[in-house]
Amino acid sequence: MTVTDRVRWDERYARGDYGNRVQPSTWLERQTQGRRLDGLRVLDVACGAGRNALYLAARGASVTGIDLSKVGLERAADRALQARLPISWVQADLADGWRAVGLAGRFDLIVIVRYLNLPLVTELIDHLTPGGLLLTEVHARADRPVVGPQSDRFRVQPAELWAAGQSAERVAFEQGYFEDTDGRLASLARLAVRHR
Repeated sequence: MTVTDRVRWDERYARGDYGNRVQPSTWLERQTQGRRLDGLRVLDVACGAGRNALYLAARGASVTGIDLSKVGLERAADRALQARLPISWVQADLADGWRAVGLAGRFDLIVIVRYLNLPLVTELIDHLTPGGLLLTEVHARADRPVVGPQSDRFRVQPAELWAAGQSAERVAFEQGYFEDTDGRLASLARLAVRHR
C-alpha cells in the first residue's frame, strides 16, 4: 500500500467508521468453536480496530494484531485496555510482504479477515506451527449490491482464494452471499487451511 492508503484508513477510523463493528467474524467464530485457544500464539493480520483480536484474546490466546492504520490500532488498543486484555499491536504495511513486518517465530493460528492479499496468504502458511490453522475471509465478486469495496480490484474471483491455499491441507472453504455481522448482505470467500 502507499502513504495515501494509510492516510485514507486513518481518516476512516478517525471519523468513527467501523465503530459499530465489535462482533468477530462469524467465520472465525465457527472455525474456532469448541477449540481450546488458551496459550496459543495467534496473529490477526490487518486487524483494524481489533474486533477479532479482542475475541481471540478473551478466549485465552496470546494475540498480536497488525494493521496499516495507526488510528485503527489506537482504537483497538483502547478497547483492549478497557477489557483488560493483553494484546501486542504492530503498525506495518503488509503490502510489502511478511519480511517487512519483522516478527519472528511461528503461529498456531493466523487470521486474515477482509484484507485481500493472496500472495501473503500463501506466504503466511509457512509461518504456521505444524498443524497450525490459517483462516481467511475476503470480499468476492458479486452480481448484486453488497457491502464492501465497489471495485472488483479488491474482490476475488471464484477459486482464487482456494488456489492461494494449495500448499496446505484445506480444512474448509465456502463462497457465496452471507449476512454480515451488521445485517447487510456480503459476498465473501472463506478458506481454512492447516499446515501439513
